[in-house]
Amino acid sequence: MNRLNLIALAVFTGLLVWVFTFDSPKTRLIQTRVNAAFASFKRSGAEVQGALSGNADVQKSPAQLLSENERLTIENAELRVYKSRVDQLQSEVSRLDYLLGFVKRQDTALIPARILARKTAAWYRQATIDKGRNQGVLDGSPIVIPTGTDGRPALVGRVARADANEAEILFITDELCKVAARIEGSGDRGLLEGMRVSAARRPELRLRYLPRNAAIKQGQKVLSHDSTNRFPPDILLGTVIDFRDGDASSEAIVEPAVNLDDLPYVLVMQLVPEETHAPPAAAPK
Repeated sequence: MNRLNLIALAVFTGLLVWVFTFDSPKTRLIQTRVNAAFASFKRSGAEVQGALSGNADVQKSPAQLLSENERLTIENAELRVYKSRVDQLQSEVSRLDYLLGFVKRQDTALIPARILARKTAAWYRQATIDKGRNQGVLDGSPIVIPTGTDGRPALVGRVARADANEAEILFITDELCKVAARIEGSGDRGLLEGMRVSAARRPELRLRYLPRNAAIKQGQKVLSHDSTNRFPPDILLGTVIDFRDGDASSEAIVEPAVNLDDLPYVLVMQLVPEETHAPPAAAPK
């Protein structure tokens, strides 16, 4: 280094000492600007130094890191399980609120019931509910649920046998659950019954004994028309998906209005027990 460079370095060093030693308004202003100019370099240098030197408290061994990773993995899985359960509970509460609102709007007394079990060999035909005679469930009682945004009542089936606190029910797709039905917007009537299908197929209904050459189209709704207390009229049964014209009568293939794959709760229509009258006394001779 030549003499000129040495002299310049000495002058620059002296200026720095003067700037950072003496206290005056101009000196403080210069100090502030110099510190601001070098602030980013100070931070970068501190970060690099920290990364290189590290901290003895932060550093962990591979075994500790593996253990920490396993712990976080387990906690993450538990949180997913909790979230899934919370979502299920929220969905169940919403479903129950929907059913409660439907019950309040009906004139007929309805008994809420939970499906306990299905017969695995014929899941679409029969099931067991957690209400029985002690709760007002009678043999033959219709079973409904609300469907759609308007809460239209749709037929699930009927009670086959009521025990004290449980009952066996027949779904509308069972061959033994027959319902007198009519095509909405038409005078055509027939008898709706379940069709035996394999477990791999979705259950369907068959509306039999329709008039020959009836003008029935896909998408038409099928309603109950029986005016007895067993199946009240105008309950939604399903939707026509096919029509087959026969020689003597015709029939329609109907998709059920109720999704039997997702049916945790049902509503049993509470019927008035039939009164039994004692035989009249014999007239005295």
